[in-house]
Amino acid sequence: MAVSLDSIIFGLQRFGGISTYWHQLLMHWGSDFGHDCEVVLPDPVISGLDLAPELARLPVVHDRRKTAIARYLRAAPTACTIQHSSYYRAPASARTASVMTVYDFIYERYRTGLARHVHGVQKSRALHRADAILSISHSTRDDLLARYPRIDPSRVIVTHLAHDAQVFRPLEQGAPRDQTLARQVLFVGQRAGYKQFALAIDALRGLPDLALLIVGPPLTPDEELRLNTTLPGRWSYRDGVHNDALRLIYAQCFALLYPSDYEGFGLPVLEAMACGAPVVCSRVSSIPEVGGSAALYAERQDGAAYAAQLEALFDSAFNGDIRSKSLANAEQFSWQRCFAETEAVYRQLST
Repeated sequence: MAVSLDSIIFGLQRFGGISTYWHQLLMHWGSDFGHDCEVVLPDPVISGLDLAPELARLPVVHDRRKTAIARYLRAAPTACTIQHSSYYRAPASARTASVMTVYDFIYERYRTGLARHVHGVQKSRALHRADAILSISHSTRDDLLARYPRIDPSRVIVTHLAHDAQVFRPLEQGAPRDQTLARQVLFVGQRAGYKQFALAIDALRGLPDLALLIVGPPLTPDEELRLNTTLPGRWSYRDGVHNDALRLIYAQCFALLYPSDYEGFGLPVLEAMACGAPVVCSRVSSIPEVGGSAALYAERQDGAAYAAQLEALFDSAFNGDIRSKSLANAEQFSWQRCFAETEAVYRQLST
């Protein structure tokens, strides 16, 4: 059996949860796996991940079609018996078994116009063509089956994502600490729309002992105005934060604040917990799957509800207990398990 890994995602985003997942899939393709594979790379590769170690030991094929067009076409032809696409591209041949990974339904929920229509048509065709579908959470699987009732539920297998345990881990005992982080609440990632950045600002309004630390894309003028109006002198922004530096922030911050309205998985929740950070988040979609009993959930989507959970963390004993629970919860997820579950799907298709 041979598997073609359609890595179109490396031409669609520099960083993100999907490219991280796909990179981990390449990393865990060990020499003892027992199956051949080829890695099909887009033209050009824009990913900011370090792919060199994996590509040096795995056979690489280049899809010379421009990604801006090829993303909407079938995957590059392959002689492999199975093709696994990173982003909703069906195989060129009907004889090739198809594996798709489904991540979320953000386009369907929050986009409008032509972008939503084109994405929806492509996703629907690819998923209905697939012989097996991997879902990154039970919540996403439920969304999938509700939206596409003709898909056989037995073909949809949940393979939870994980954190990189070599990177995201607690601070070593005796390591120097940044005392300014101890009273900073972290907001990481995208901020538009359903990410509910405004709730994070409102949550800190009545907590003068805490400040907001923002890591992610550059702030817009409107965001800066709101921050200066609501949290004057109590916010900061960091640009270009890579995983090693992010780990130090997670491990020392007061808490991660994650008020999102919807997630396919919610990788920052797990990464923060793996570093021992308390997480205050919403109880929606996949987030309770990831946060488990270790997360602190706002009772409703307003600033006061998030502020109440943050305020509870001022109790040092409670804070310590939550940090211990965070570490224990993160241990339930591993890329090794994700890959083993993925490999089992390949084996089933090969027989």
